[in-house]
Formats: sequence, structure tokens, C-alpha cells
Amino acid sequence: MKYLVLIFPILLFTGCHDNKIVKEDVFSSSLNTYYLTHDKSDLQKAFIEFTKDIDSQKYETQYDKKNVIAALMILKEYDVLKTLLSNQQKKDYDSKLTLNLLDYIIEKKQGRLDKKFIYDNIKIIQDTLSKSTKDSLLYIDYFTMRLVLKDYKNVMEEIDSMQYTNNNFSEMYYNEILKDAITEFYESEVTDDLITKKHPIDVDSEIQPAQVIDENY
Repeated sequence: MKYLVLIFPILLFTGCHDNKIVKEDVFSSSLNTYYLTHDKSDLQKAFIEFTKDIDSQKYETQYDKKNVIAALMILKEYDVLKTLLSNQQKKDYDSKLTLNLLDYIIEKKQGRLDKKFIYDNIKIIQDTLSKSTKDSLLYIDYFTMRLVLKDYKNVMEEIDSMQYTNNNFSEMYYNEILKDAITEFYESEVTDDLITKKHPIDVDSEIQPAQVIDENY
């Protein structure tokens, strides 16, 4: 399955959506092609066209921001995306989460691992969850962030723990939507710069409930 996210392809971000109708842009069909084939050539061509519109500021009115975020994350054009989002006067949920991810990735590529950016995202998601406790898509965002901090197996255990204590959602949601989305996020090549992946997955540690942020690890 494919969510925003999983904005990254599904990741970015599932929890909040505006109701603004946007027209198709140069990234629309190329993203669909990438999701089906993992071939980036059409995306790269679309990015060249997009850079022409950056100079004229046309991108602000002619592009779907979620398409821009997904495409530039896939192409690893982190600096370009950070500049675009940083220049926004009003930063929404998607922009805030993406900027923190970009800062984390850029710092990591420079040899510095600053988990503060991920904890900031978790705080944003939890604050949003406190107002929308039954928004199931927000939990996809939450556990994708947990996956940056924890091993895949541990995050699956956290989801099991949440399922045991939170009966707001069905068994199908936990097993066929939430876990599938987290697995897709983990396995995607797009997240290689974000997650330290271990194969096979065999690391054990304590379970961290979804409602708690522990900044000590």
C-alpha cells in the first residue's frame, strides 16, 4: 500500500491534510511512475523543469507541496527542499516535520547524530494527537519517527503494546495498515539516509508506549 508518506513515498505526512484543490504538476505522473517502477529518470526530468520555476517563484502557485516534498526527498535534493520550506512564512504540520527530518539527515551526513530533531517531530505529532485521538493516520507518522530512534523489531513490539492498551482501532488497522506502512517505510531506499538498517532484524530492547517520549535514548 502507498500512503503519502509514506511521505517519502508515504511519509510526508499522513496525519494532516488541507482541503485545497491543486492541479496536476510536473511531479504528479513521474511520482506515480516511481512508485510503480522505482525508476527515477522521469522524476529527474521533472526536477529540471521545477528548478526553472523556482527562479520565477511559479512553484508557489503551480505545484502541489506534497508532490514537491516527496519528489525532492526521493531525489535526495535536501538542501533545495530545506531552502524552499524555510522560506515559507507560515509553516504547517507537513513543513515542520519535513524540516526537522531534513536537519536530522543533513547533520547525520556530516557525522553528527542529533536526535533532538526527531524528538521535536514526536512532540508535534503527539500534540496533534491530543486534539485528534482517533486519527489513525497520525500513528503512522508517530511510529515512522520511532523507527528513526529504535530498531524495527522494537517498533513492531511498541505497536503490539499500543494495540493491547488502545482499543480505538481494529485488529485489521494494526496488522494490515499500521504495521504494513511502517514496514514499507523501513524497506524503502528513500529512507536509507534517515534510518540505520540492520539485516537481519534481531535487536531486543524495552517497549516504549506510544503516549510517552523518553529523551534518554
